[in-house]
Amino acid sequence: MPGWVEILIRSGVFLIVLFLIAKAFGKKRMAQLDPFQYITGIVIGGIIAIHVTDVTTNAAYGFLSLAVWFLIPVAIKFIAIRSKRFRNLTQGKGTVLIQNGKIMEDNMKKERFFHG
Repeated sequence: MPGWVEILIRSGVFLIVLFLIAKAFGKKRMAQLDPFQYITGIVIGGIIAIHVTDVTTNAAYGFLSLAVWFLIPVAIKFIAIRSKRFRNLTQGKGTVLIQNGKIMEDNMKKERFFHG
């Protein structure tokens, strides 16, 4: 099979897989992603790019690595739901910036927000 045909087929298949993974992760905007989710998205994109464009790679290995990068975040999310300590470790803690209508300047400095 010509390389260009294989790239077309791989692109279609991996696009469908990427769509299913994105749907499974849920609806979040980029600003709402924690660092681990952001990194996971970048790695998944890299895995797909490699296995779509390089016909010498084994597509089955691409699907295996995608499965790993899908299952680990799902497991981490599952554990984080049950453990506050683990959730704070993986997602961080929220910081109150405004409380009772008053700007918490010390908290803004800690979070590196600057206001004039």
